Amino acid sequence: MRRNCCMDKKAFSTGNSGGALWLSSPAFQDSNPLPLRCTGRGADLSPELNLSGLSPAAVSLAVVMDDLDIPVFGVYNHWIIWNLPAASTVPPAISAGAELPSGAR
Repeated sequence: MRRNCCMDKKAFSTGNSGGALWLSSPAFQDSNPLPLRCTGRGADLSPELNLSGLSPAAVSLAVVMDDLDIPVFGVYNHWIIWNLPAASTVPPAISAGAELPSGAR
């Protein structure tokens, strides 16, 4: 099964600030398959994510990892994590149901 991701250095609107939030990951490149460990066929762990352009007013983050090209489902949700402290790096290897010391889930 091909798993593509188009997150390598993609910009997203940050709302009222007018700036852009840039998202990248050292775990995979744009349009390349996710590493097996980041899929349901592997350990299903989150990849490290790097953010730049994060608003200084940000308090917490929520990240949704959707796969947009699953032939059977159309869109498949790999994982969601919320209540992450606003930081430039989302740590790697967060497992399903894990609760981080920060209270993120």
